[in-house]
Amino acid sequence: MILLDNCCIYLGAIIFKNNDLIINFSFIKTIDQVLKYVMSILNSDVTIIVSTLNDMHRDLDFFFLNLVKNEPAEIIVADGGSKDGTIDIAKKYTNSVYVVSPGMATQHYFALKKVKTKYVICLSTKNVLPSGLVSLLKKDFESNDCFAILAKQNCRYERNFIEKGKKIMIEFLQEGKKNIDVPTDPCFYNTEKYLNNIVEELVSSHNAQNYAVDTIKADLIKEKNLKVLYSQHYSILNEKLNFKKYVKKTIFYGQGDLSYYLENKNRWTNYRKILSLTHVLRRYIVVFPLKCILRPRYFIAIPFFWLTATLRYYGFFKSILKKNNTSK
Repeated sequence: MILLDNCCIYLGAIIFKNNDLIINFSFIKTIDQVLKYVMSILNSDVTIIVSTLNDMHRDLDFFFLNLVKNEPAEIIVADGGSKDGTIDIAKKYTNSVYVVSPGMATQHYFALKKVKTKYVICLSTKNVLPSGLVSLLKKDFESNDCFAILAKQNCRYERNFIEKGKKIMIEFLQEGKKNIDVPTDPCFYNTEKYLNNIVEELVSSHNAQNYAVDTIKADLIKEKNLKVLYSQHYSILNEKLNFKKYVKKTIFYGQGDLSYYLENKNRWTNYRKILSLTHVLRRYIVVFPLKCILRPRYFIAIPFFWLTATLRYYGFFKSILKKNNTSK
């Protein structure tokens, strides 16, 4: 039972011992302590896996402080060999920090083998889980017949053209959807099902160690008729972007587009090949700019989407030329 007295809280525990009823009251100073205690019970069967690699450019203390406030059973960090102090920051918040071979699939696989709880959340340091979000995701997961629940994202930063464009992109990707085509993170899973249905196959893909982890994961989920749903609760996108950083990142995605296409083209129909090759054009040259035109306050994002398409196709064709030169 809980009693309120002068803004303090007494938590009463009713215990049976040798058939005698014992009422034990312990004094708790603040409501925060009660909430912490309640969350630790609610999330006692949830482990959080964090994949890291040279992440000091993000606010890691902000990230880990919020994780700890969710009171999960354990936080496991699988680091891909950071050289910038990321590991030292992680060790301030958890004893379960491991250095493994780099690659999202490899890092997830290693960490999942160490999970002892029924549920797991997988994420990188770019997605912050505000206090209480883990319990909400668990409730959503247990209330729906699905393979996974994905938290929506709110952008922490809107300081420049790139960050504002990214915010609008995320809004367009999330709006009006319940089922998810490409699950990213933070995602809530049943540990055993995620490991057996997805991750073990993911680590066997050479491409998953390099570029297209999310896309390959989406293909596996679709092939197995698994359902991933959006939660109506939000994580915080903890990512600072500038023009130079965004150019490099988007070109890298374009390289992944080619790598993914080459790995799968022999088993695809011609129609599926066309969908893959025109994906960037359809989304960033046509669909998203049209949405901006229909909503004048988003007009500023049209150049951002065209820039995104240009950079991804540049990465795509640059990789083709590189492969051709290598084969000569």
